[in-house]
Amino acid sequence: MSLAFLVPWLLVGSALVAVPIIIHLILKKKPKHLVFPAFRYLQQRSRTNLQKLRLRHLLLLALRMLLILLICWALARPLLTGGPEQLALDHPLAVVMIFDTSVSMEYEQDGKSRLDEAREQAQRLLDYLPVDSEVAVVDTAEAGLQFVNLRDAAQLIRNRRIRPLNQPVTSSLEEVYRLLEKSPPELPVVVTIFSDRTAASWSQDAVNSLLKGASGRAAEKLGGPVPCVYLDLSVREPRNVALTGLALKRSENDTPIALENLPQGVAGSRPTLHAAIQVTGASVDSDVTLWMDGRLMDTKRLVVNCQPGQTVNEVLAFKPLDFPPEPASQVHQGEVRLKTRDLLPGDNIRYWTLSLRQRKVLIIADRPADARDWRNALESLDQLPLACEVLSPRETPTGLHPDQYAFVCLMNVADPSKDLWETLGRYVGAGGGLIVLPGEDSRAEAYSSPDAMALMPARLIRKNDIPAPGAFLAPSDYDHPILAPFKFWERPRLPGLVFRYWEVDVPAGTGLAVLPFSHRLEDKANPEPAIVERVVDPNRPQGRVVLFTTTMYRPKKDWNTIWDAWTYVGLTYSTARHVLGSREEKQNFLLRDDVRFWLPQALGLTSYSLSGPETGVGELKPNQAQLLVTEARRPGNYRAAAGDAWQRHFSVNLEAAETMLTTQRPAVADIESLLGEHSVFTPEDAPDLRDLTRDKLGQRPSTELLPWLMIGVLLVLALENLLANRFYKQDRELVE
Repeated sequence: MSLAFLVPWLLVGSALVAVPIIIHLILKKKPKHLVFPAFRYLQQRSRTNLQKLRLRHLLLLALRMLLILLICWALARPLLTGGPEQLALDHPLAVVMIFDTSVSMEYEQDGKSRLDEAREQAQRLLDYLPVDSEVAVVDTAEAGLQFVNLRDAAQLIRNRRIRPLNQPVTSSLEEVYRLLEKSPPELPVVVTIFSDRTAASWSQDAVNSLLKGASGRAAEKLGGPVPCVYLDLSVREPRNVALTGLALKRSENDTPIALENLPQGVAGSRPTLHAAIQVTGASVDSDVTLWMDGRLMDTKRLVVNCQPGQTVNEVLAFKPLDFPPEPASQVHQGEVRLKTRDLLPGDNIRYWTLSLRQRKVLIIADRPADARDWRNALESLDQLPLACEVLSPRETPTGLHPDQYAFVCLMNVADPSKDLWETLGRYVGAGGGLIVLPGEDSRAEAYSSPDAMALMPARLIRKNDIPAPGAFLAPSDYDHPILAPFKFWERPRLPGLVFRYWEVDVPAGTGLAVLPFSHRLEDKANPEPAIVERVVDPNRPQGRVVLFTTTMYRPKKDWNTIWDAWTYVGLTYSTARHVLGSREEKQNFLLRDDVRFWLPQALGLTSYSLSGPETGVGELKPNQAQLLVTEARRPGNYRAAAGDAWQRHFSVNLEAAETMLTTQRPAVADIESLLGEHSVFTPEDAPDLRDLTRDKLGQRPSTELLPWLMIGVLLVLALENLLANRFYKQDRELVE
């Protein structure tokens, strides 16, 4: 328990307690010389009453001193704080302030953003803290925290800004718990969180897997649970119009694909862009515009009637894009904009980049006719623009490199030579993808030599025939990336029958059977593999080899009916994407994605530059294979270039969950399951953050003693007057 004063300088008046003493000494009665016959009698009477007089004077003196002291204390307005096991009000604290600086905190209400409100609440708390307190200001967009004094903390609070590239609050909490576990501060700790409780701001998976354990370890280190206050700054009935995504549709019968899932460009088509829009609690009548290369291409009207608390999703389809015919116009960038600015402007625009560049693919075949169907299937892939080149084994360049060809296909080559296998080995080792498609003319010995087995996923043994009705393609699951696009089929087998195949021996630990087929659908005990995969280096995402054990061309003898079903094109597409691996060159990313591009080794690039909403320059190491662009931390259109020799254009956008103000929000119970009961508040529920922190730290609310002191002044003053009148009257009687 402790005592504090609101006006401590008035305690100086306590020195006035000396005034009654001084007056008492000055007015102290002096002995009087009296001429009286019975002098002896007076001396005896004086001794009898002397002690009574002294006690009366001392009692009056004490009451007057107490009266002056009570008046001074009352004017100083003392506060009684704390208790036997509680912190004093003026005890220094270690306060951790976690600020959610994501785009959703830009939402304005009453002329203030949610981040402005957070800064104001934090400053009020800062003004209350005792001068020796320490504060750590944590930004969800940055790693690291450090305790500083109040003055530096105030500056850090003022410097908080909206940061589009952000992390959930739970990531910052994990860092705080880790710090408290390793090096806890000496002062009592309290954690305050300023957030708007959106879906993107809280990861319940992280809570269940990491944070509950980290919180427990920090509590053991501190000797008790970590006190936390979560200030929910969300708006009860938000009104917002958000552009949540862009999708591309190549033809009328095509399914729109999100631009972030587009592995390559859009060569040879007039695509249509579709804009996904989410309207929350507002009636909208506004234009949505499509821009390309700085030119307005199309305008659509958005009319939505949405009630408060309601969410409506709309999709607007723009007219097909007409790309300029100039060969130099290989890349185009643009935006889709909401014409009317709303209370959350950060989600009123989406950026896009489309490339017309085709990736080259090499098909090695003894006869070009064998590659016809495979080539047509590859070049018909709208979502993966490819241009195929067919060469014989002798025409294959020895310096084959992934910079030249995105991947290589070995189609029904009868007798691949040692030199060819070595060339393919160097190509795969450099990160290229290889698809091996043996056929009727292929020799098992040529595909089972030591040079071949350095790449092959399985050893070819012999060709086997399957009697009618043939074998079914019966995948056990659709988890592998090659089979994932077929998951929608949801049937026990894929279209197409196998009548002839290569029997193979799959070495343990080297090959992986991807797609099995079975003679009988119900017999899956020992299926034969139709597709086998090998990853040359497990530590690298590229350098894959895929083997088909049944032909993917039309031989004279029927091997299968796969090429006569849609399965043929589907397998072609999924296999091509898989062997491309990380060598896919996307142009559209979300803010948390890794923006990577392959660098051509032959150009000897030494540096690069980035232009766009964020700029930067960097050095490239000799023979550096990939460029990871870390500077693109804001939404927008970018260009990464290494002089005039190499360049890539790309776009970066917000994740849709960043500005979902009402949907999929974390429940208060989920947050309090980690932070403790009664830890989530709104400014309306608890307008004074100081009271919340006092309660979490066990600080008793202060009690002002002024009323009690004034009562004491009145009582002492009345008692002093009563006793003074009585004593002085008796003194006069004695004197008389």
